[in-house]
Amino acid sequence: MSDMVTKIQNKVMRRVYSIWFLRRVFPYVVADTAVFLVFLYLIGKYTFVQVIADNFTRILLTSPSALLPYLADAMLNTKFVVQVSLVVAMIAVILAFRNILTALVQLRVFKEETNLRRGVFY
Repeated sequence: MSDMVTKIQNKVMRRVYSIWFLRRVFPYVVADTAVFLVFLYLIGKYTFVQVIADNFTRILLTSPSALLPYLADAMLNTKFVVQVSLVVAMIAVILAFRNILTALVQLRVFKEETNLRRGVFY
C-alpha cells in the first residue's frame, strides 16, 4: 500500500515539477525568442546572409586565422541597424540560456526540498 502511495506521489510531483518549470521558463523563452527573431529579421533584411555564409566557410576552410579579422571587418562595415541587431540578438540568446539555466537550478532545489525519494513533503 505504501509503495502505491509513493508511486502516486511521484507521479503527482512530476506533474507539479513540469507545470512549475513551464510557468517559470516558458514566458521568458517566448519573449527572448521573439526579440531574437525580430533582430534576426533585421539582420537578414539589411545584409546578404548567403554571401556572408559563403565567405565565412571559404575563409574557414582556407585560412582559419583570417576568420576573426574577416568577422570584425564585416561587422564594422555594416549599417548601424545591423550592428545593433547583432548585439541585441546575441544578448537575447545569452539571456535565454541564463533564464533556462536559472530555472533548472531552481527546479533542482525545489525537487530537493520536497524530498521525493523518502515520500516526505515539507
